[in-house]
Amino acid sequence: MNPNVQGWLRLYCEQRTAGSLPEPLAELTESEEIIYGLLQPTGLMYGHPVQHPLTGEFQLSTQDTVDKMKVIFAESLLHVGSLHLHLEHQQQQEVTDHLVLEINDYLLNIYPHLYQGKLSSAFQDPYYLAETLIAKRLTVKTSLLKNYLANLFHNSLLFLDVY
Repeated sequence: MNPNVQGWLRLYCEQRTAGSLPEPLAELTESEEIIYGLLQPTGLMYGHPVQHPLTGEFQLSTQDTVDKMKVIFAESLLHVGSLHLHLEHQQQQEVTDHLVLEINDYLLNIYPHLYQGKLSSAFQDPYYLAETLIAKRLTVKTSLLKNYLANLFHNSLLFLDVY
């Protein structure tokens, strides 16, 4: 799976096993504690990808930082979104499809400038739209890349999107 190739999100969602929290987190009752326990080790809160939210490691160790952040950001959105949904009786694919639509809706409402094309054609393939929105949300202006603190601040705001 290459996060730079169209279709990576659909492939990732097909390969991922959603669901259960790691054992120490499953015992927590407050949703804020669960979210913090899930996202803090990923590095998303600090704007630098460290590890995958569930496995503790990246499936593809050859990914660069931006690709790792795409996977972490997407998985974090999917996993935290599934914590708030009460769709236990639905198939995993139906839940994932619903979450991708929710991600698109959120990102388009908060950051309407991220997608410049016709939304009617984009919604024909919600996974493609989500890939585009995630990629553009992670894009840092080149002027910010020269300033470490500005880059760190921009990337750490991704945590607020997930929360």
